[in-house]
Amino acid sequence: VETLRVEGSDAAAVTVSASQITAAGTNVDGANAGVTTVEVVGALSDYTIHSGIDRLVLDDTANSVRLSQAAQSVVGGSSGDTVGMIHNATGRIDLGVGADSLDVVVLADGVDISAATLVGVDELYVKDTGNVSVSVSAEDLGNGAEPRRVRTEASASDVILAVSVQGALSGYTIDSDIDVLRL
Repeated sequence: VETLRVEGSDAAAVTVSASQITAAGTNVDGANAGVTTVEVVGALSDYTIHSGIDRLVLDDTANSVRLSQAAQSVVGGSSGDTVGMIHNATGRIDLGVGADSLDVVVLADGVDISAATLVGVDELYVKDTGNVSVSVSAEDLGNGAEPRRVRTEASASDVILAVSVQGALSGYTIDSDIDVLRL
């Protein structure tokens, strides 16, 4: 398959296998006026979501994907999923389907996800060494609800993690990996 063309007069959806979507050179052409949704059967590993996909629905296996466009959304399956975020992401990352294992959102230095909506995410993992700074919304940290863990790649002595928070934060206990919390 060279091009997966999703057509419709409004939103359109298609179900494909993991091997079809990850085949070398496969393009996704969302030739519809609305949201292009791709539901995947089978595990995705280190897959960068094609720019033609607006909403990716993952299988009930452990998956690892990375956004390529700011407005992309991901719906997780019932196993632990990992989503790599990009700067200024605005989509909905909903990994809370079922009683699954650890669901993780991965951030790099300088990434701002304060406009994204995170649901069912257990952990924010900051993947960089040295001094890193990320921006999140108060809701991304849990904000009084079940707090999300914040973890860094290196040992705590090797990293200074600064987290800038957009919005009011209340009832939150600062995670031990956060060195600087900017409100």
